[in-house]
Amino acid sequence: MAGSLRASRGVQRWSQSVIRLPKGQKQFLSFTNLVEVHVLAAMRRKHAFGLDAIRRAVRYVHDELDVDHPLANDRFKTNGVDLFVERLGKVINASRAGQRGVRAVLVGSLDRVEYDEQGRAVRLSPTETEDAPKSIVVDPLTYEGGK
Repeated sequence: MAGSLRASRGVQRWSQSVIRLPKGQKQFLSFTNLVEVHVLAAMRRKHAFGLDAIRRAVRYVHDELDVDHPLANDRFKTNGVDLFVERLGKVINASRAGQRGVRAVLVGSLDRVEYDEQGRAVRLSPTETEDAPKSIVVDPLTYEGGK
């Protein structure tokens, strides 16, 4: 995964990117990137996760579970401390390198994103809060152009 240099308290550090842009289109975000940005913002705003914790979970899902865009292709859940994904009926703690989690303590996934049977994000209802009505929907497969 790509990264960038960042300065913190006068010290430059290398940070791994959380979101990967499409190759050759550095100025445009794909629908998948839009979903990733939405999920990342919700993790930061609603659950107060730091970027390092999110990076660690995303890196684990990308590297160990072989998922190209974890924030768009996995329904992350949380217990308020760690980020989890589900595989074959098992809850995996992505924040702690794959430790098993307990399903009962997890709150629902970020439900502003709708997924298809393969687990790919197919629709997004962006809003400031998770409980707001889904009055705006971004769906890249539906186009009702000027007819």
